Amino acid sequence: MCRIIALFFILFVSSAFSAIEFESVELGFDRVYKRERWAPLQVVVTSHNEDFNGEIRVKVRNIFSDELIQTYVIPLSLTRTDRQRRVIHVFLPGVSSQLSIKLVSHDEQVRVPQELTPELPKSLADLMILALTPSRDLLSRWDGKQIDDKENGHTFVAYTDFKGLPVHWKGYDSVDFFVIRGVSLVERRISKRQQQALLDWIQRGGTLLVSGGADLRQLRGSFLEMFLPVALGDLRRVTQLPESMQRFGFAADSPFDLIEFKSKPGTIPLVGDGDQIYIAKRVLGGGQIISLGFDYNAPPFSDSPGAEAFWKWLLGAEARTPRHAEARYEADRRHDEKIQTILAAVPSAKAPLIGLLLVFLIVYVLGFGVLIWWGGTDKFRLYWVGGIALAVLFLCGVILPRQFVASPVSVNRFSILSVYPSTNRAHLQTYIGIIAAASVETSIQFQEGALIRPLTGTATPPLQLVQPAGPKDSSILRQAALDPWVTRTYFAEAFIDFPVHLTWERGATTDQIEHRLPYTLENAWLIDQGEYPHIGTIPPATTVEIKENPKRYNRSPLSQALVGERKAFMRVLIGEVVLRYLAQELGPKLVGWTQTAPLPMSMNHPVNAVDETLVILYLPAHR
Repeated sequence: MCRIIALFFILFVSSAFSAIEFESVELGFDRVYKRERWAPLQVVVTSHNEDFNGEIRVKVRNIFSDELIQTYVIPLSLTRTDRQRRVIHVFLPGVSSQLSIKLVSHDEQVRVPQELTPELPKSLADLMILALTPSRDLLSRWDGKQIDDKENGHTFVAYTDFKGLPVHWKGYDSVDFFVIRGVSLVERRISKRQQQALLDWIQRGGTLLVSGGADLRQLRGSFLEMFLPVALGDLRRVTQLPESMQRFGFAADSPFDLIEFKSKPGTIPLVGDGDQIYIAKRVLGGGQIISLGFDYNAPPFSDSPGAEAFWKWLLGAEARTPRHAEARYEADRRHDEKIQTILAAVPSAKAPLIGLLLVFLIVYVLGFGVLIWWGGTDKFRLYWVGGIALAVLFLCGVILPRQFVASPVSVNRFSILSVYPSTNRAHLQTYIGIIAAASVETSIQFQEGALIRPLTGTATPPLQLVQPAGPKDSSILRQAALDPWVTRTYFAEAFIDFPVHLTWERGATTDQIEHRLPYTLENAWLIDQGEYPHIGTIPPATTVEIKENPKRYNRSPLSQALVGERKAFMRVLIGEVVLRYLAQELGPKLVGWTQTAPLPMSMNHPVNAVDETLVILYLPAHR
């Protein structure tokens, strides 16, 4: 009897302590993030003696008006005793917002609701540094400071560990400058997805700084070694500070470790003496990687009076690529609104309701004409029966088919595809305009884990974005409301696998370019150090020679020879200087057009799609 009572007591106590709770909720890195950027919301959920199947649902509201802006969803399944971590990417609007986080089961039961009021986001003009280091180091001295009087923004420093490293490149959306020092880069510490996310972010315009010195053993054999700007030599002990480093005010009070850097194709020396390079960088897509031959956090570089001058130079001159430097002006640009106007001009698909109404009216008029001609003026019963018959005909022929036949949807897409042959990856930005033939509510599925947000206020009611749990899962816009009166416009971004074979040979008098993209490039131009030679049309696997001397233009000629929507889109991009970074970047690029949609999009309605894609193919900086 006592055993039964004890067993009952144990079961009662265990059930009384069953619970599901949020162990931690953190937005951004050290709560640092920028406005109008995606930020990672890291959520840790634990379960005690209770399982769960459903999703984490995050609602973003205007903190002043309580208006719902957008909802983000990610699937979650917990066993009876479990602990899981999920990262949800949330777009922070330009207004003060509040996040409502809750667990919602499959039967719509709400569990453990929690509110989070984010701190004020940083400005786009601010410089955000993210550091992956064993502990906080001298970079923290720059937190909250200005680099110099010329810069309007401030510098903010955040630290992370391997668990906090993003697995999606958009997790770095607020980061300008990423620093790696003193950590192992083997795959068991930094996963394949984290490696890919970092490389994608760099190619999209980020800057990576890799510290040296005793970190040589961490770098050799790592996934980053092949992308470094230099070949790694031996580690030697130096007792005399190089002359090129003394200009910053460093004083060699103690010996230090220095990696012997060897130049390789694509190396851009920043600081060096003769054949010895101490700081170098290389261009990777639209971004860059900087290597230091020494450990910046070790004497004499950490405690010397020259440290401040060195970091002012490095952060002021090299921390931002042209693409990130241009991002500071996004708040003053109106290209989103202008592109939305172009997309809104797309005509809706032929609405079956209007066509059926037209047929009905013709039948109605002819039918009553026949009744009148046959019936004379005294057969009112015939009119009555005929009117009922025509109403039934309308019901059967017009209204009922709409319940069983899906209404067509017209989709107009304008995309910018940046292709990076060095990693066989491509970054895709797509502006989407959708209008339906009738009022419908549908789900829109995007492949490759795209992140989608509505443009301006046209996506009412607010969208639910179901984010992928795995790297190859699809993103879904749930409960997207479409109608024939308003064009709903969205902006989607994704990084996709994009194998491409590319050759570019520079001769004495002519250049030769060959690409193996899956489609023909039309209206192609080459952008190379301020020169814009026009190439024309390049079919796949066709070698094209540039015979004439390149002509130098004061302004970009990319809108020449374009017509229709292509010309309208390019005028917006040039007029709002959205593509100015192309001329400022060091690497050459091939720019052209195609009507192929790189990112598949599906919905449960017939789709009439029109696509225009601007392709930016990054060429090797060295030939």
